[in-house]
Amino acid sequence: MDYSVQVEVAPAQSTLQLDELQRHGVSALLSRGLSSVEQANGPDGVELDLIDFQVTTSPRGALLVVAVETSALEFTEDGVQHLIEAVLERSELLADWLVVRCEVGITDEALHAGLALPDEFPSHDDLAQHAAAGAGRAQAKPECDEERGRQIRAALTAEASRLKAFGLEHFGHYGDESDDTSPATQENATLAAGALMAATDILIGHLMDDAETLSAEDATVADDPGLVALPAIVIWASQAN
Repeated sequence: MDYSVQVEVAPAQSTLQLDELQRHGVSALLSRGLSSVEQANGPDGVELDLIDFQVTTSPRGALLVVAVETSALEFTEDGVQHLIEAVLERSELLADWLVVRCEVGITDEALHAGLALPDEFPSHDDLAQHAAAGAGRAQAKPECDEERGRQIRAALTAEASRLKAFGLEHFGHYGDESDDTSPATQENATLAAGALMAATDILIGHLMDDAETLSAEDATVADDPGLVALPAIVIWASQAN
């Protein structure tokens, strides 16, 4: 299965601020190192196939988004961190840099396959009937579907930890797991929070792609040179006003 992993790297001296020339050099070194990798082995011997990557630098360091294909979610973060640490060490100039964060995200394909958004929010009775029907179907699903669902849930749970602006009460869970007055369980509220974060990442990515397209084509949103997200946002904003 494909996973998107976000990796933050930074100099060992946390007070160091990179200028534009240094940032360009860091980006070039990281890109060159990752371009030479097609497949890597994690610390547990699990194989990782490198599909694609993106490098973004800042005065404090760099953020890498690495797309990999691997057989097990639980080994993905360690495997990618091991890969990035090897790239840093081989680059020599970045040998003293550190991986400060390495988190599995979720791909567009996995998100769209794992989430089906209804046209309108169902009633509590509908939710109960749907849950009962889903439990019956789950018993008949092959193991591969169960494993894929488990991986998606684990990825969404990891995404939920990034949400800091508000808590699970905004997703229908108002207390601890023993509180039966909440319309949503803690697990379901956590999955909803993770889905929000994953969808936000996807939307931001599409917006960045649209901005690059407009710049490259010297066009406007009205020209619509193959844009993905901006036209819908413009329509929504006009209707909201």
